[in-house]
Amino acid sequence: MPTSSASASAYVRRLLVTLRGEVRVVPVGEVAYIEADRSYALVHTHTAPTPYPIRTSLADLDQRLDPGAFCRIHRSTIVRLDAVEAIVTASGGDYSVRLLDGTTLSLSRGRRDTLLRALEGDE
Repeated sequence: MPTSSASASAYVRRLLVTLRGEVRVVPVGEVAYIEADRSYALVHTHTAPTPYPIRTSLADLDQRLDPGAFCRIHRSTIVRLDAVEAIVTASGGDYSVRLLDGTTLSLSRGRRDTLLRALEGDE
């Protein structure tokens, strides 16, 4: 029977991105959020001025990232839970997520409760 540390190690700890002829290693701890862009995922970090493109789907990344640290908030966005500052309610029942750096991301109505549970540590 696997231990909790064994199951936690099953999640990716680093992402490999190819940029300008080199493969860069991006620790998942530096990731603020990831957004879909056609056949790529764009990895936004706290340190890089521009996002890193990875040729993979959000569905694949969603399976490989630790759900205790990341949450899918929209069909096109995964967010790092530690980067979330607030959930903002707009008129008409729409929601957005404001990150610590001021970035605002759309939050799907259907994913709001999942995000709230994840932020409380219940997911």
